[in-house]
Amino acid sequence: MILSEATRLKLAHLAESLLIATIGGYLFDAARFPAGWLAGAMVFAAAAALAGRPIYLPLPLFRLSALVVGITLGGTVTPQTLHGMATRPLSIVMVFVAMAAATLATVL
Repeated sequence: MILSEATRLKLAHLAESLLIATIGGYLFDAARFPAGWLAGAMVFAAAAALAGRPIYLPLPLFRLSALVVGITLGGTVTPQTLHGMATRPLSIVMVFVAMAAATLATVL
C-alpha cells in the first residue's frame, strides 16, 4: 500500500501531536496537577501550536477523545462537587466567561 504525500504528512502531524500531548500529560500528571493528563496535554499542544507546530487530530479521533474526556470528567461529579460549586459562584462565572470567549474566538 503506497500512501500519498498528503497522507504521510497528516500521519506525521498526527504522530507529532499525540507525542506532544502525551509528554505534556505525563509531566503534569507526574507533578500531581489535578487532571494532569488532560491539562498537560492541552497546555503542551497549545504551546506547540503557538510555536508554529501543526497540531492535527482527525475529526473521528477528536470526537472519540471528547467523548472519553466528557465521561471521565462527568463521572467525577459528586454532591460535594456541586456543593463546592455553589459556594464559589464567582469562579463558576469566570469559567463560563472564559469558555464563551474561547468558543467565540474559534468561530470568528
